[in-house]
Order: sequence, then structure tokens, then C-alpha cells
Amino acid sequence: MPQKNSMMELFIKTYEWLKDFYVGNKTLFVAIAAGIVIAGCAAVYASVELTSTVAFCTSCHEMKTAHDTWKDSKHYNVPKGKKMATCRDCHLPPWTHPVQLLFEKAYHGAKDVTAHFTRADEFDEPGFYFDMKVSAAHGVHNYNCMKCHQDLYKKKYEGYDNIHKIVKNNPRMSCVKCHEGLVHKQYLPEAIR
Repeated sequence: MPQKNSMMELFIKTYEWLKDFYVGNKTLFVAIAAGIVIAGCAAVYASVELTSTVAFCTSCHEMKTAHDTWKDSKHYNVPKGKKMATCRDCHLPPWTHPVQLLFEKAYHGAKDVTAHFTRADEFDEPGFYFDMKVSAAHGVHNYNCMKCHQDLYKKKYEGYDNIHKIVKNNPRMSCVKCHEGLVHKQYLPEAIR
């Protein structure tokens, strides 16, 4: 019990010191607190940006197939003047949804690191890429697609009015339900070809 009491005493002394400091130096206290908050936000932003690059995403060998299929897709080989879609463009919410972005970044990061260390023996098995692809598709939200494909609702298609208008507000529909395999093509590992 002595350790618990000493911790409580330390907490009380720290609290009293902060209270006294705040009363005598409100402006400085607020400036320090604001600096800590700004530094924390900058650190979070920088960590999300640095860990959302193609180089970082594909630094693990289990992402090699996803990287190779992306490089063969139209999302990589874009016409001159168009923006190439990267991993984060499709698989993470934009900064306009910060809470969802931070949650999904933390969730996928923890999931991927855990799989890297606990499922390493499965990476070369034929079904691993299929399982990974299905799991990753759940993170692709329609608004990610619409960042680049806003004009879809305006197009006329042969034989019917714009099908995208029909599914636009249907919460059970997602772009990848019809366009699955558009970026990461179906892939057959050497072992089952």
C-alpha cells in the first residue's frame, strides 16, 4: 500500500501545483496547453500522412500482389494530367471525415501488423490474397470513389438511363459490389494455376 499512497500524494501535489500555476499565469497556462494540443494534432496528422504512402503500404511482402495488380490497373496508369489513385485514396476516408479516418487508420494498422506477425506462414497459401482482398474491399466507401468519379451521375449509358442514379442513395449498394476487381484484378497464385 505505501506505493499507492505515494502515487496519490504525487498526483495531489501535481494537481495543486498546476492549480497554483494556472491561477498565477492563466495566459501562459493557456498558451502551453494550446501548444501541446497543436503539437499533438500535428504529430497525428504527420503520422497518418507518412504511413499512408504507397511506399509505406507496400513495404510489407504480403502487399506485393496488391501493389502489382494496382500497377496494372487504370487507377495507376491514368491519362496525362489526371491524378493517380493511391492506396489511401480508395482504402481510407478523406480528412473531411477525421474521426472515421483516424479510427480506420488505427484499426487497419493494428489488424495488418497483427496479421504480419501472427499469420506470416499463411501469406504464400493460395487463399490468402483472396481473403485479404475481400477484407480490404469493405474499407472502400462510395465517397472515396466519388472524389474522382463525380461525373458518373451525369453520363448516359446505352440501353438504360444512368444506373448510378438508381443506386446512388441505396445504402446496401457500394461501388465495389459491381466494380469488384477493377483495380486489384482477380489473381491466381502460382500454386493453383
